[in-house]
Amino acid sequence: MYTPGQGNNMYIFPGVGLAAIVGKFKTIPDSMFYLAAKTLSEKVTEEDLASGLLYPQIKRIRELSHAIAVGCVKEALDCGIAQISRPDDLEQLVRDAMWQPQYSRVELDASVLAYSGGASAPRKAGSSKQTLAVSSSESKSFSFSDIERGPSIIIMYDGPACPVVIDCGSSRTRAGLAVTGRHIRPTVEIPSVVGRRRTNVPPRNCWSDLDGFLDAGHPPSFGSDAVSLVLRGEPIRLTSPVNEGVYADMESVGNLLEYVYQECLKIDPREQPLLLTEPIYNPASTRERATEMLFEDLGIPSLNISVKEVAALVGTGWQDGIVVDAGEAMTSVVPISHGCVVTSGIRKLYLGGADLDVQFAERLARRADHIRLTSTRDRLMLRRWKESVCYCRPGWHDTDDDFDDNGYGAAAEAQPITLPDGTAVDMADDKWKVPESLFHPHLLGIEGSGIGEMVVDSIEDCPIDDKLKLYKKIMLAGGTSQFPGFADRLRSEVEHSVKYSRIATSGRTHNRNPQVHVEKAHRHPEWAAWIGGSAFASLKDSFEDRWLSREDMKSILSTTTGGPPVVVPFILCTRHYPRAWLGPRRLELSSSAAHLPLICHDRYEECGPDAINSKVQISFMPHQQQQQQ
Repeated sequence: MYTPGQGNNMYIFPGVGLAAIVGKFKTIPDSMFYLAAKTLSEKVTEEDLASGLLYPQIKRIRELSHAIAVGCVKEALDCGIAQISRPDDLEQLVRDAMWQPQYSRVELDASVLAYSGGASAPRKAGSSKQTLAVSSSESKSFSFSDIERGPSIIIMYDGPACPVVIDCGSSRTRAGLAVTGRHIRPTVEIPSVVGRRRTNVPPRNCWSDLDGFLDAGHPPSFGSDAVSLVLRGEPIRLTSPVNEGVYADMESVGNLLEYVYQECLKIDPREQPLLLTEPIYNPASTRERATEMLFEDLGIPSLNISVKEVAALVGTGWQDGIVVDAGEAMTSVVPISHGCVVTSGIRKLYLGGADLDVQFAERLARRADHIRLTSTRDRLMLRRWKESVCYCRPGWHDTDDDFDDNGYGAAAEAQPITLPDGTAVDMADDKWKVPESLFHPHLLGIEGSGIGEMVVDSIEDCPIDDKLKLYKKIMLAGGTSQFPGFADRLRSEVEHSVKYSRIATSGRTHNRNPQVHVEKAHRHPEWAAWIGGSAFASLKDSFEDRWLSREDMKSILSTTTGGPPVVVPFILCTRHYPRAWLGPRRLELSSSAAHLPLICHDRYEECGPDAINSKVQISFMPHQQQQQQ
């Protein structure tokens, strides 16, 4: 986790004691390159620190980026580590690339101390090359324990401006700078809510809207600030500007994003590009309004809109797979083949975490009928209880004993719920019946297939040659997929549905069931879309033509005053991803974008190679012309 520094180009990583220093600087102590490479391979010893810090034979660091520097600050900034990352080995970069004018120079902040023979002195900013020496007596007290607990090196994009990545969902909004590495996470994660103060003035008539109870004299609050006011008992009404993943209140969305920039990230939106994620079923009209709002109100320099499900798969490093995104308001199943969405296989179920909250509250009320939990504060407590005690059975007909043998429900069985009045309530079998509705929606009176049947139906509507590999790559994303046993239960449901499906595999092996594999897209599946978007935004220089700039937006608006629709470039997914950036999967590194498939964002159809240069992604046309059509 990193937060912007104040008044300089430093980004502090408090959790692991890292500081990334980016920008146009001058020089780096030679010894810091050595420490960076040694830390990257986790072989730093006290003897290394006391041996003079000469260059070893460093393993190759293959990353597609500009020259960057990472300074490691431990506690009182008593020692520093820096790294340059290029598609060449580090030693060659130090000799050649670092001193070329087209690469970034590095100048450590004046507060970083340089050690020499046991005495420490502030390093003067702008000074020439300095070495970092540590005596043997000092080396005994020097420790890299803070670094070893987390990622030793975090790679940051170092182009003209580091892109900002925002994943705005129905429940949570996640934001941060584009970074990639082993242990990355969003800098900001806040509730996607807007809080408006209520007033005691009653509505003028019985037909008045609830807005009549809102006090327009007080400015709205956002995110965690709004939730904190509710928990303190303030008369605040919480609303979400994102409904089922779609921007329902564009003005509130703009205010929420402005809050993220100014209060959370401490970043001027006019200085850095933005990558924004959206659900695959987002209407084109909503996307157009969001684009205009981001350019006109926030003033961002360039924009990229990526599909959440595709971004989640990008973060895993795969180019083929089927993403099950179980979110707050709905659950979607999106198959992706060769980096492109298979539109015929898209499935969605209007059932998500919010519906499970309501079901959990109803079942709790049956067991504790003396208490009523109806306020916003109560709903927040209900969600925490649900996430702490609920779990999924391996199968519908399995018993609790069978489930406990697998080790999922044992911890949940021993966790009764303590109500505000001190009453302890054991939810018993309601703990697994609440998430059971995701696999059997008819339990809630909802027509439609469960998640397991949705996955099978989705794969069966994909091309024949893709079916077998999609069964092997079922990725879970979204916060609702975090229930213990969810992955195993989904695998069981898919295998059961495939067994009784008329066409289970590629059409040539009807008598053989396919191999089914289900895994989380990330250890925190709710971050999967943000992490994938961050990985792609880190490669901005390689896909510069996939970003919509302010100049392009101005030309689009001037062209659409009465002419035909104009299309602009937005990338949704790519065919090849660099293995070192996006995960441990076996993928080829494609330095050329000539064969990268795109998706027509309005119709979600795959464009052939001839359509790549036509820049088909978003169409803008005047509202009058849309009404005529």
